[in-house]
Amino acid sequence: MWAFRRGYDLLSTPWREPFARVATLYRQAMDIAAAVTPARAPRFAVSRMTFVGATDGEALDAMADIQGSHRIFTGLFKNQAIVKGGFATALPVDDEFAPEQLLANLVAGSPATCVDKLRAYEALGVSQFVVYAAFGPDHRRTMASLRRFAAEVMPHFTRGAAASPAALGRNGP
Repeated sequence: MWAFRRGYDLLSTPWREPFARVATLYRQAMDIAAAVTPARAPRFAVSRMTFVGATDGEALDAMADIQGSHRIFTGLFKNQAIVKGGFATALPVDDEFAPEQLLANLVAGSPATCVDKLRAYEALGVSQFVVYAAFGPDHRRTMASLRRFAAEVMPHFTRGAAASPAALGRNGP
């Protein structure tokens, strides 16, 4: 609670959990803030895995990389990874989401789908969104996703500024 009293803001990283988890974290944070009555309400940011495909189908295909990344991370975290040639093997884990569920949970999909998902974060009260774009080994696909995010998603969230590259960097959801 001391962080709220001092006027600190919050960053949530819900990994691959559903949007409902973000909503729960947000409500809990705002309830604590209301109880300690800070000088100003804290800003609430979310760092979320984000992939903007040309279509929802392309984004679904990219979820295999997220699933593999989760498998490797979990194996390493639990000290159960099998390492061959310096690389951890992506073995299935008990708590993994299917690619379809990952697509639903993350800010992933076509540009229009991503805009719709970000509108839900905005409506909740999330004031900053941090794009987590580490989507596997295909650098070209990751860069294409980031370009689509900048060109086709970010302009929907400019607040009274022209959709210029300079404005896009300052006026996120």
